[in-house]
Amino acid sequence: MQKGVLALVEIISVHLPKTAGSTFRQILIQVYGSEQVFCDYFLDGFTEKFESRPVTHALELISPQHRVIHGHFPASKYKEYFPEAKWIIWLRNPLGRLISYYWFQKGIAPTDDSSLVRHIQETQMNIFEFAELPAIKYWSAPSIISGMKLSDFYFVGIQDFFKEDMEDLKKKLGWSQMEVPVLNENPYPKYQNHLQEMLDDSKLMNNLEHILSADMELYQEALNLREKRRGESKAASVNQHKLELSKKESSLEQIQ
Repeated sequence: MQKGVLALVEIISVHLPKTAGSTFRQILIQVYGSEQVFCDYFLDGFTEKFESRPVTHALELISPQHRVIHGHFPASKYKEYFPEAKWIIWLRNPLGRLISYYWFQKGIAPTDDSSLVRHIQETQMNIFEFAELPAIKYWSAPSIISGMKLSDFYFVGIQDFFKEDMEDLKKKLGWSQMEVPVLNENPYPKYQNHLQEMLDDSKLMNNLEHILSADMELYQEALNLREKRRGESKAASVNQHKLELSKKESSLEQIQ
């Protein structure tokens, strides 16, 4: 964004890994066109260096034609620059998200700058060790939205109800029909088998829930906001939703 030139950004979409962000990016491109969607993935990948590039670097690349900013970045990055923009974020049951992220990192091919991915694969670290990595803690929902509240967002979508929530968002924004692409199937061999084994291990799941307590609390808040948005009588509790996680995760892995 050249000095003195204001981009009329309408939407800022924060993409938490493994929460339908890739699918949502394609939907944004369908609606606005690729030339109007600025993708900020300067923090993309999973490396030891997960500090965001200065916002001034991104602002230099944003042009007056851009109406959407979408990508991997902390919410605070653009908070002060586009006060009229509608903020959107998708969340996911933290248990399913962590499990998916764990096997995803074990299944992708390391690149030259992904020493941490290589370390995860070579050491065969378990999911508890993975959950304690600084990069994983950085990419938790409470960390990424730090400085904002969920109620500050125009729309908080829940990946576990992706199709229903996309319909809600489409109506709120007056979007026309669009196709929901299927992207990012987990690359780890026999992932569905490993997923089901973890979901069936009640001790493991309880331990993960303890580790993810802050994420679980935020997710419950998101469910409550969804209840209010949809005018439903009672939001599903996190505990109730855990019972449905096994049924949902298999199909949700196709919408990442």
